[in-house]
Amino acid sequence: MATWIRGATKNQIADALSKTVDMDDWGLHPETVAWLKRKFGEWEVDRFADHLNTKAPRFNSLQRCSGTEDFGTFSR
Repeated sequence: MATWIRGATKNQIADALSKTVDMDDWGLHPETVAWLKRKFGEWEVDRFADHLNTKAPRFNSLQRCSGTEDFGTFSR
């Protein structure tokens, strides 16, 4: 459960995810994406994306982020 802590300086404890840097943010080269879409057609949902690298109008991500329909994609 989330609780509000008055004043930024009083919030000395942050959860681990807020300090995690994703060093494995992989993505397909735009030419590869174009080839896949020509071969198989458009896709509606990018299951392994985030708000910065999605290749479809809808996406799922590893962690919560702006616009994701679901998260925890890699843990199910």
